[in-house]
Amino acid sequence: MLLQAGRRSLSNNLSYYSYQTLWAKQQNFEVLYTFWKQFQEDKLNPVLFFDGEMADFASFRMWLTAKDKDARFVAGADGKIKALYWLNNPLCKSVMIHFCFLRDAFCEQEAVGLYVVKSLLFCKDTKGDYVLSALYGLTPKPYRHALAFIQKLGFRLAAELPEACFFACKNAYKSGIVSILTREQIRARE
Repeated sequence: MLLQAGRRSLSNNLSYYSYQTLWAKQQNFEVLYTFWKQFQEDKLNPVLFFDGEMADFASFRMWLTAKDKDARFVAGADGKIKALYWLNNPLCKSVMIHFCFLRDAFCEQEAVGLYVVKSLLFCKDTKGDYVLSALYGLTPKPYRHALAFIQKLGFRLAAELPEACFFACKNAYKSGIVSILTREQIRARE
């Protein structure tokens, strides 16, 4: 699927990005292990799993394919995986979303993120009804880079929840920022 990259914050040299979504539960061992290996080399384990790192690949694989989440990879046109996102905690037609980008894809975060949120919020069922009305998230307040990223996608920072995020390595609680993105917010930004 192509995503027009005509937004001010994206490079003017790039008019289109091409991405594909891969359902994590359907990927073979090699794909999952390759992601895990790069994830470890990029030192993302303590950043993503701030509440307690994944000890090994077997634990990561079990977490990734658990029934309580819908995990998906985003790959480029060349098939190389750039990011992981997952959905959980559904509330009727809203769902919680989480992102993780491999370091090689940091320069494409906004394009990948827009591809993901647009594909989710503009997806329709067989009757022509939108599947989702909103995406929401909880981001640790110290993660300024992540907060800036989600705001570029159009998420509205809605509330601060005191001590909502536990950082295992520091044995400390930090505030979390609740954010919301609706289809209308995407349309208003275009």
